[in-house]
Amino acid sequence: MKTATFATTVIAGITMLLGSGGCGSSGDAAIASTASEQGFVSPGKATAAVSMTHQFSAEPAIGVPTALELVFAAGRNDALSLEIHADDALAVKPLTDRSITSGETVVVDLLPQAEGRYYVNVIARLGTGSQARARVFSVPVQVGKGTYTSTAQKATTSPDGERLIRMQAQEKSTD
Repeated sequence: MKTATFATTVIAGITMLLGSGGCGSSGDAAIASTASEQGFVSPGKATAAVSMTHQFSAEPAIGVPTALELVFAAGRNDALSLEIHADDALAVKPLTDRSITSGETVVVDLLPQAEGRYYVNVIARLGTGSQARARVFSVPVQVGKGTYTSTAQKATTSPDGERLIRMQAQEKSTD
């Protein structure tokens, strides 16, 4: 009798976890609708409640000044501290420790120097001291059409049957 009660309790618990639809596809639909309505909270490390949107004033092209507008929104109305860096090919003056408020627009002036895909990296810090949280954003900047060049090497098989990828050695600089 104890086994039947335990099994009933386990089945009831599983049914509650799956939702009122029970098992199968109707249960999966109940889970999906619950998840989309409530959202999931990660049990992992907390991140800053900061979001960012961006837009370019024009399509990035070599030698053409382009403004990148960044708009930040914080979950709380705390002040944000920004740090902005970019690849050298974008000729961006680094920005460190600039304080802004939620909703404020930050304009980053770009002057692309070469074709390719480059990144503007943004660190947004919310709060100060030991309670500070940070979120990192990377904004891709495509200058020109650019081309993708694969660096993948084909694998070969050694006499022992082991799969090998031969890689070029890098010369060590003696500067």
